[in-house]
Amino acid sequence: MISYKPRRGRESESSSTMATRRHLFVFILFLLSVRSAVCFLKPYNNIKQLRKSSALHLVSDLANEEEFNKVTKESPSTMPIVIDFQKSACKPCIRIAPEFIALSEKYGSSCMFFKVDGDGSKEALALLKANGIRSVPTFHVWVKGQRVDMVQGAHLDEV
Repeated sequence: MISYKPRRGRESESSSTMATRRHLFVFILFLLSVRSAVCFLKPYNNIKQLRKSSALHLVSDLANEEEFNKVTKESPSTMPIVIDFQKSACKPCIRIAPEFIALSEKYGSSCMFFKVDGDGSKEALALLKANGIRSVPTFHVWVKGQRVDMVQGAHLDEV
């Protein structure tokens, strides 16, 4: 077991201890980079193949307009697409997130689930504005490139 001793300064540590810590830090960074690279080893040809992958979550993020258009308007799939427009600081969004994930686990084989986090980037915030989102959470349901339903507020039972 490694015991932690508060440091009083770099003078109190030997050079071998500092080297060991440096090597441990580099090794941890290496493990993290390998773990994140494993998800991208297998190329994905289309959205349906991407959704069926076990390496990714059932609810995928959409960060910009290009990804949004690829998923909604350009997708050849006939599966319904449910998109959760949210913000990470929104209390109802935080409350409904586990329910949305449970819904994706239940209907993941017959629907595709995505989320757009307005606090994630400027492009995501612009995507919320471009889709006329005035309150979060808002859920859109898309089928064959057309938006067929919209639910505003934390009313996941209406989706």
